[in-house]
Amino acid sequence: MKEELISFETAKLAKEKGFNIPVPKYYLSNGSLKVSFEDSYGNEREYKFDADDLNHDWNVKGWIIHKDGGMCFGCKSDNKNYFISYSAPSQSLLQKWLREVHNCYIKIVPEAYTTGINFNWQVLFYDPLDVTCWDIKSTGLYGDNGEFPTYELALEAALLKSLTLI
Repeated sequence: MKEELISFETAKLAKEKGFNIPVPKYYLSNGSLKVSFEDSYGNEREYKFDADDLNHDWNVKGWIIHKDGGMCFGCKSDNKNYFISYSAPSQSLLQKWLREVHNCYIKIVPEAYTTGINFNWQVLFYDPLDVTCWDIKSTGLYGDNGEFPTYELALEAALLKSLTLI
C-alpha cells in the first residue's frame, strides 16, 4: 500500500489557496511529478535541487525552477527552461491542512445500494469549538451516488471541491 498523492489540478489550486507545507514530491508546471531528493530506495530524480532551499521556497508564489536546478524569484515562467513548482502532498496531509487551517471537514461515505461499493463525499465548514454555530454556519455538499468507484477518487473530488470553496 502507498499513500495517494493529490492530482496536478488539485496541487495547483492548493498552492493558490496557500498550502506550503514542505513535502518531498512536487509537480512542475508541465505536469510531471518529481522528487526533491532521493527516496529511501535510492531512486534518482531528473532534476537536482538543494533540498533545504527547495523545501523553503518551492511552493511560494513567484519562485520558479530552472531545468538545471537553479531557482529564481520573479523570473518569467513562460521561458521553456523554467517551471513553476506545486507541492504534491498525500491526500491525507492536504485533508489535515484543510481541517486545521480552514475548519473544513471531509467525510467519505460508502454506499452499497448498487452493485459493488460506491463512494460519496461530504464537505462541512464549521468551527468545532463553537457549538452554537454548528447548524447555522455548516454547509454540506454531497457527491453523486456511485460516481466514485474508490475511496481515493471520492476523496480527491472532495479535496478539489473544498479548495474551490475557500
